[in-house]
Amino acid sequence: MPCSTGGVSTAIRGLATFLVVIVILSAGCRRSSPEAPRTEPPAGVPVVVTTATEKPMPVDVTTVGNVVPVTSVTVRSRVTGVLEQVQFSEGQDVKVGDVLFTLDRGPLIAEQRRAEAALAASSAQAANATREANRYAELYRQGLVAQSQYDQLRSQAKALEAQVRADRAVVQNARLQVGSSAS
Repeated sequence: MPCSTGGVSTAIRGLATFLVVIVILSAGCRRSSPEAPRTEPPAGVPVVVTTATEKPMPVDVTTVGNVVPVTSVTVRSRVTGVLEQVQFSEGQDVKVGDVLFTLDRGPLIAEQRRAEAALAASSAQAANATREANRYAELYRQGLVAQSQYDQLRSQAKALEAQVRADRAVVQNARLQVGSSAS
């Protein structure tokens, strides 16, 4: 019977691989150093016994965390302006109505004066328009002027009276802003 050389060489290769694995495994199982000498455990720590006493002890706790305020509010200014003075310190308790900041009053006072001047001008114009409309009313009754002229002067007087009311509101607002800036 003819013998196949492929089967023998495969068997030899398998046997050689097996022997190599055995040699590697047996090399890892050998002891590399002699056994270390045993030493005695250290002697025990002395223990002292005493009677317990009751007394106050300070409690200090060190921890990491966040501080959360009891109450938190948003502070908004009624008016805008340049901050002149801060009248509280951080962490200080404040009450409703406490003055927290003082603003520069100069620009606010100037705005109030400008509004008062505009009110004076519109008041004078409204008074003049009302007198003019009253004169034209008499002329209209006499038939000396057209009704359209009289109506035009009357509506102009009413418009200027409305402007006076608007200017009074601006003056009132400017006074409030000056008062809110704290002195």
